[in-house]
Amino acid sequence: MAEGIRHPFPLLILSVCTATSPLMGQLPPLYPQTHIITLRHEWNVAMTQRDTARLGRLILDDAPFVSADVYLTGRDQVTGVFGRLFESFPDFRLVFTADTLEPARPVLSDSVVSEYGTWQETFTAPGGTVVLRGTYYDVWRRVPAGWRIAVHGFARTSCTGNPTYCRGR
Repeated sequence: MAEGIRHPFPLLILSVCTATSPLMGQLPPLYPQTHIITLRHEWNVAMTQRDTARLGRLILDDAPFVSADVYLTGRDQVTGVFGRLFESFPDFRLVFTADTLEPARPVLSDSVVSEYGTWQETFTAPGGTVVLRGTYYDVWRRVPAGWRIAVHGFARTSCTGNPTYCRGR
């Protein structure tokens, strides 16, 4: 075999097998993306169950959550905002869908993964249902306690339903 030629096929098989394995918590550090897929699902379940404590376990203490009109610093502020949204809007729903997961490059460690994707938020406000959509970018960092969101950036790309609410937010 010529030097420098790599055959990704065995890695592809290993990554597919480990991604579907019931032993997700025992994956080697070489495949951090599989952990992030599992944690994104956990995040969405916590949103559905309105569980701010569970959300908080996925966020670093000092993680910024940032958009053009929102700046939150840390787990307590983020879970506080979601707690108020859950109380204010009984049908509040927010789902994140990952499109791309990339480990840090060059690969000096396996402790940082970037996640890009889309989100959709729905709830009923005075005057009707609101549907917001957008994109997000998360940086996940592995710490001794496991993978956590270190930075969350998001942008709204559309707002439909309640014109007063969409203009004013």
